[in-house]
Amino acid sequence: MINSRALVVLICVFLFLTLLVFKLADIQIINSEELKYYAERQQTKIESIQADRGLIYDRNGLLLAYNRDDVSFFIDLRMLPEKKKKEVAEKFSEAFGKSEKHYLKILNQSGKTVCLEKKAKREAALNLFDFKLPALFYREDPTRVYQYGVIGAHVLGYVN
Repeated sequence: MINSRALVVLICVFLFLTLLVFKLADIQIINSEELKYYAERQQTKIESIQADRGLIYDRNGLLLAYNRDDVSFFIDLRMLPEKKKKEVAEKFSEAFGKSEKHYLKILNQSGKTVCLEKKAKREAALNLFDFKLPALFYREDPTRVYQYGVIGAHVLGYVN
């Protein structure tokens, strides 16, 4: 006769293996498409990378097109305390020469994220890089500049 303890252990092992087989079947057969989707979404990230564009010269060495490093500033309104809005408006007003009211109007909008300055010249924005605020972030926006304006752009192949 089989020992009762051995029988209990044998039944527990059998139940465990049965549960394991059912769980594997659930993962591999029943939920495979959904789990593939989650795995792919977790492991891949699509990120656009700005291309470094070179300088364009004519045959005489005259510069026709170059890149200017511009910056766009954004602020997450959910992370910005109400008491900091005035300070942010003052800093941006000093840097870009627009009125504080202009920036306060932007900061009092409803929404999640707003753009305070788009494609601002880097020289004007230099002192804002030291302004540490969790809600404030910026994005590099390289801008193509053509020496001869729109006509130069069309001659070199750019059409907007």
